[in-house]
Amino acid sequence: MPRFSALILCLATAVAGAAATGPTTAPSLAQQKDQDRRWLENQWQAMPFLPPQGIEQVLRFAVVNDRLAIDSPLYNGKALKDRVALSDLPGEAMVHIIPSQVRGSYYLFFELFDFSPPDLVNRHFFIISTPDIVEVKEDFALVDRTQSVTLHESLTPGTALPITLRIQIFPEKSDQVSSVNLALSAASLSDLRRQNAEEVQRYLRPMLRDLQQEPSAMAVEDKMGWQVLADTWSPPPGLAARVQDLVGRLGAEDYATRAKAQQQLEQMGQPAALYLMTIKRSGLSAEQSARVEKFLDPYRPLGEAPIAFFRRDVNFLLDCLYSDDVELRQSALEHLRRIGHDVPWNNDQSRTQRIAAIARLRRQLSAGATRGSGD
Repeated sequence: MPRFSALILCLATAVAGAAATGPTTAPSLAQQKDQDRRWLENQWQAMPFLPPQGIEQVLRFAVVNDRLAIDSPLYNGKALKDRVALSDLPGEAMVHIIPSQVRGSYYLFFELFDFSPPDLVNRHFFIISTPDIVEVKEDFALVDRTQSVTLHESLTPGTALPITLRIQIFPEKSDQVSSVNLALSAASLSDLRRQNAEEVQRYLRPMLRDLQQEPSAMAVEDKMGWQVLADTWSPPPGLAARVQDLVGRLGAEDYATRAKAQQQLEQMGQPAALYLMTIKRSGLSAEQSARVEKFLDPYRPLGEAPIAFFRRDVNFLLDCLYSDDVELRQSALEHLRRIGHDVPWNNDQSRTQRIAAIARLRRQLSAGATRGSGD
């Protein structure tokens, strides 16, 4: 039984036992917080403490190939099970690392209990990252209900829909709060956010924001960003001629010339891909078309269907502003203007400044809506 569930069960049993022995009143919020704190201290008291450090020194979130990846900068090849005082998040935290038999691989477990929110008994985070799964879970314990939000990723090859966002709300009394039990599965993070935009905005983002991981976990990979926003891109002088010359040589009679042109095209990378994605490619031989498609495949992580959606999705465009690519950020701003949001923005800000500015813009633009309107 998960630790959080055991805690709720213990509290419920205690209250039920008291009721059986005589009249009593339900414990107040402050009393429940105190009970939880004492339970937690009893469970963790034997663990040593790590020096105080920020959450990013303990956990590192990233989006890799349209999946969430989590690792820990604390891993040094050895096992670890310590409490840690986080300098930038409230609460009591624990990190547990178990090396795997596979070199460089390990099992990561992280827990955080936060008793500071005045309207909650506690907030509990439980994070797992292993060779088989990645999971981020946040539980709330309120006086009238418990709420749980979980992002689960299966890393088992061949899983058709490996990503699931689960939302559960359990009221103490059915007439107070409606119960919720949703399991929303998708093939990738981009599919999840496109197919379930409202739930991602309402439940997933706040959980990641509470962990200060929204900029990392919801960041748009540059290749995906450019695939969506390529319609605003302009080639630098001389690029078109160079790419056209290489495409011409992809149809050469001798293999060596074709292979060298392919190699040079790959060395040019993203700019060449953007050019080829934004022009009409007609008159190419079967050999040329096949080689161009092979070159473009890594630069098209999305299918064609999501592109129109994401070009008008406010949150996606704001997430593109996390990128270190100045031109991609400029393209995202242009698409925001196209859907009616001419936002103030300094493209020379540091990453820290950008994160704060994006948070302000998201509050202004995304309150109660996930998509823009207009042309």
